[in-house]
Amino acid sequence: MFIKKGRALASIFSSGVLSLALSFLLHGVAHAVNFTCTWTGATDANFSTATNWSGCNSAAPLSNDSLIFDNTTIPGTGSTLTDDIAGVTYNNVTFQGSGGTAYDIIESSANTFSVSGNITDSTTNPNAGAWIDIPVTLSGNSVISTTEGIEFGDISNSYHLTTGSNNITFSGAGFIDNFEDIVGSGTLTMSLASGSGFIQEVASPNFTGSINVTSGSL
Repeated sequence: MFIKKGRALASIFSSGVLSLALSFLLHGVAHAVNFTCTWTGATDANFSTATNWSGCNSAAPLSNDSLIFDNTTIPGTGSTLTDDIAGVTYNNVTFQGSGGTAYDIIESSANTFSVSGNITDSTTNPNAGAWIDIPVTLSGNSVISTTEGIEFGDISNSYHLTTGSNNITFSGAGFIDNFEDIVGSGTLTMSLASGSGFIQEVASPNFTGSINVTSGSL
């Protein structure tokens, strides 16, 4: 009897685990792997709308997913996008394409654009680049590179680029504009091509780390 009961319990337990696993897979509670999510803007301008993304497991981006914004063709929903997903840290963020309009990412409800990897602008039109008009937090050692230009924040707000103790490298042939302070204590390395510029109030007390300029102008 003991053996039969044990077998019965084992059978029930196995069925329960299988049912739970199937439920997890069918309902997509969370990404089991990291995805590269490409913006399509098919529905509206909000990050949280799953149908605005392709390659993203039919969901909105989650932590550790990478984001791609291609400006070759701007969707009818426009180039101003709202990051309305709270508590998410993206992996790598890439702006690419040959179009003449830059994507502009704005905040929703005091949200923060958090990135653990690199931010890359590889656009090829001088009128493009990227504008990240939202507080940005870099949670790991990062490379911010640009071919045309990346602008952080707006002169009318107080959005900061927060780096913590991480080491950040600025590179590429474009310009990198930051209208407010960098807040952090790591090492900033600037390796921009000749003729590129980087505007930053690094003399403020909000940045206490070191600055290493290998090329470009500060």
